Amino acid sequence: ASCLVGSEMCIRDRAKTTAPAWAVEVATAAVRGGTLRWADATTRPAAALQATDITLEAADVALPFAKDNAKPFSFKGELNLQGSTLSFTGEATDQKAQVNATLNALALQLAAPYLAQTLEPTVTGQLTGDLGVVWQAPTPQAAQAGATGVTLKAGPLALEQLAVKQGKTTLASLGKLDIAGAEVPLDARTATLERLAISQPQLAVERGADGRWMFERWLKAAPGSTTAAAATADAAPASTSTPWKLRVADFSLQGGTVSLADNAQPRPVALDVTALGITARNLASDGSKPEAFTLTARAAAPGKGSKAAPGKLDYQGTLALQPLTTQGKLDATRLPLHALDGYLASQLSVELLRADVGYRGQVALAQTDKGVSLRLSGDAVLEDLQANSTAAFTPKTEAQVGEELLAWKSLNLRGLAVATAPGTAPRVEVKETSLVDFFARVTINEAGRINLSDIAKTPAEARAANAASAAASTAARALSLIHI
Repeated sequence: ASCLVGSEMCIRDRAKTTAPAWAVEVATAAVRGGTLRWADATTRPAAALQATDITLEAADVALPFAKDNAKPFSFKGELNLQGSTLSFTGEATDQKAQVNATLNALALQLAAPYLAQTLEPTVTGQLTGDLGVVWQAPTPQAAQAGATGVTLKAGPLALEQLAVKQGKTTLASLGKLDIAGAEVPLDARTATLERLAISQPQLAVERGADGRWMFERWLKAAPGSTTAAAATADAAPASTSTPWKLRVADFSLQGGTVSLADNAQPRPVALDVTALGITARNLASDGSKPEAFTLTARAAAPGKGSKAAPGKLDYQGTLALQPLTTQGKLDATRLPLHALDGYLASQLSVELLRADVGYRGQVALAQTDKGVSLRLSGDAVLEDLQANSTAAFTPKTEAQVGEELLAWKSLNLRGLAVATAPGTAPRVEVKETSLVDFFARVTINEAGRINLSDIAKTPAEARAANAASAAASTAARALSLIHI
């Protein structure tokens, strides 16, 4: 606008004005008796979920948030999810938020359509306890580097009645898994738990004649994938991202059962471990300080002297994981060495029909960059040995294959001291040896060689045996792929 005053002209510019931004303030808002249906046809089978009796309350909602010291709005709610209940509370601004949820018997079966995309077996179980999510907006620089600002929390939280099944066969299960004081800052790639307790886990560890472990068969192949593609993925270089770190202040496992069946060996391996118990304090994947550690178990060889009482193992000592070091007192009684006979076939020209090993004394093991060092100091015994010959080195000794070669009631090694270190020859000392009820079939072949001198295979023979075993596994895997 302009004006004329006397002989002077004055010009006034009207200040430009802008419309004020919209602001929304809601003291309280509520939803009652809501229903939410979820349908996802992209999965096979299709996913269908329904949440009922939904309630949601929010208070002190003010948008936009103030730039400084924004007051968070609060919310809470609950719902029923097909037999399970979930309640939650939280508060949020545009810079930070937190949500705490309480689960009551949340069934893992609800996620079955999604798990079925990658897993052949079905998974059942239920979750009960508390979960939390905390978010703090990362700085622009951190966000560009991939930071999320998210921290997960859990505890007390219990996973109960977990079962992994293939049809009617249970592949793995556990009675209960308890977690307390769990905190997982995703950006730090660290998981810290005050307590992790596992009770009554059961697992059948099995490897087929094709060399594939059961875990590999659990995973479904992606559409269009090929064995070559899988091999290429396996050969891809490892990620350079920071590895995850796990730290557990109080770890325990009780009542464990593990059955091993390895059919990829020249002679199948079978071992049953029961009454497995483990306790550890301040267990850390990056921990170098030795902390208290105990291990107890019973072991038996199914089908090989199965009527005999299982052997016992009790270890009390310390453990550090980075690098791996442990030392303590080991008390082992009648552990069935013959259960692992298949792993010895490439090293020995005998078949162990029976061999129970025992040891009582000190153990110290350390992993270094150069290899593993081991020290033993105590008493050892090898009981009820029965071994048959499995090799003939001349035509005239072929008839001896399968005959009894060695047997004894007990071999006692008192005052046994063993020391091994990378790059050095092992040192073995025995103060006293006793052998009871010894039998050996001693023959001298036409070349003048005693058969007992050929029990241990030469390095070349061991390599040939391992190569033959690997070739057999490869052939079995190829046949299985052709069958598929």
